[in-house]
Amino acid sequence: MWDSGEIWGGKAFIQQLIMQSAATATSYDRELEDLSERELDVAQFIAKGLSNKQIALEMNITERTVKAHLTSIFKKTNTKDRLALALLAQARHSVL
Repeated sequence: MWDSGEIWGGKAFIQQLIMQSAATATSYDRELEDLSERELDVAQFIAKGLSNKQIALEMNITERTVKAHLTSIFKKTNTKDRLALALLAQARHSVL
């Protein structure tokens, strides 16, 4: 049952998560508002789970440029890693 990697959450827990997400949606927009259009594209690809190499191919840029964008994004959004950025980008995308 737990072998699939899924985590069970009760109805009340899920509702609380949804309410918290909705309440903080505006702060997500503020955290991403300083990103350039290209940086937003990179963030969305990160949210989709793409690797740097895949992002580079999708955007027709080098992996080094992807890494430069990520460094800038991490600084501007005060995120520390890809997971935090992915969660932030997914939250923003879900409210647009």
